[in-house]
Amino acid sequence: MKWSTQITAGALQFVLFIGAVIALLLLSFVTLAHTNNLFGKKTDLLVRTIQKTDVGLSYVLKNDIARNDSVRLNLALDDAIDLTATRSYWGAFEKYSMTAQSKKNTFTKVILAGTSTADQRPALYLQDNQRPMIIVGKAKITGEALLPKQGIRPGNIAGNSFYGTALVQGRQRQSAEQLPKFVAGYRTHIQSIFNRTISGGYESISFSQRMQLNNSFKNPVKVLQGDVIQLSGVSLTGHVIVMATRRIVVDPSANLKDVLLLAPEVRIKDGVVGTFQAIASKHIDLGKRCELQYPSALVVVNQNKVTNVRPTVQKPEIRIGNSSMVQGAVLYMESNADRPAFHPQIKIEENATVYGEVYCERNLEHKGSVFGSIFTYGFIALENGSIYQNHLYNGTVESDGVPDNYAGLPLLGTKHQKNSAKWLY
Repeated sequence: MKWSTQITAGALQFVLFIGAVIALLLLSFVTLAHTNNLFGKKTDLLVRTIQKTDVGLSYVLKNDIARNDSVRLNLALDDAIDLTATRSYWGAFEKYSMTAQSKKNTFTKVILAGTSTADQRPALYLQDNQRPMIIVGKAKITGEALLPKQGIRPGNIAGNSFYGTALVQGRQRQSAEQLPKFVAGYRTHIQSIFNRTISGGYESISFSQRMQLNNSFKNPVKVLQGDVIQLSGVSLTGHVIVMATRRIVVDPSANLKDVLLLAPEVRIKDGVVGTFQAIASKHIDLGKRCELQYPSALVVVNQNKVTNVRPTVQKPEIRIGNSSMVQGAVLYMESNADRPAFHPQIKIEENATVYGEVYCERNLEHKGSVFGSIFTYGFIALENGSIYQNHLYNGTVESDGVPDNYAGLPLLGTKHQKNSAKWLY
């Protein structure tokens, strides 16, 4: 028996249409799968490129590379990602820039770095100048103290004796006749900072009141120059240098973040809050109730060659006012080792606090609190018109007041472990 079937033209067209739709769906699925696979590979390459910058930064923090030059790193990693590192200074700290490149992907990270001394951080290092240290009033030393051969003993100033229970709450060791030295090149960098031009490309910007300037550290530095610069109502952020031939004055209305101030004199008025570095050749005056956040720095490089100085009291080269706080480094460098000094080069007033390091190549008058380390040629106390040499009066220092990963001044004699002080942008 034969069945007679007849397929209409419309049904045939429908079958062809369904076949075409299925073919298109299959082709779309294959294309989508290929695109997704390709996108996944590109994403993976981008992620590995970003991660490679972290690998490179970890390497350069452990291994020295040339400064102020681009260095291509060969880390023996066969991943087709090129690494280029740049090492330079940004004020008292080092700046590392790491660029990773793979095909069309380029990624750059920049950090501010310093030296970590967590395992070897003393509370106090007092240079041995053949005279003992005298501790008076409510002074307190907590942590390891490196002292002159003559040691430490209690004293009396204007009827005030030492009121503590222990002269040093920690181990005592003998100091040397010199302060710990800086790593090679650092002193030259700091001392010559006013005597050289800015390296690399930079853009000179005309300063104006109320200006708003935000510059990434991935871009060339922008420089503001003038004779006397009043930073009032301005907002300066990032890779910016403010240079004055006479003086810089910072008003509380100024918003400064990670910038560098260079001038013979820097005056920071009462109540200033910010994160910046001030480097001067004569004086830095930090007013009352200021707050300089980490990583900040106050640096004076005295280049006065005069040796015939009368024994009179002068204003300190660095003054940290009452109730102010500095998180970072306070550094005084003396270019003339034979210049006599009868006044404090760094003065930390009552209720002022430093979280980090104080390094003074002459005399320190300390009445506040330092959480970290003090390295000083000598102490001095000015009371009732008299000068008391090597006297610590009412000041305190504690070595455990900063984080273990604190990154600060690059001193020899440490393990030279560098840490990132801050991720830049």
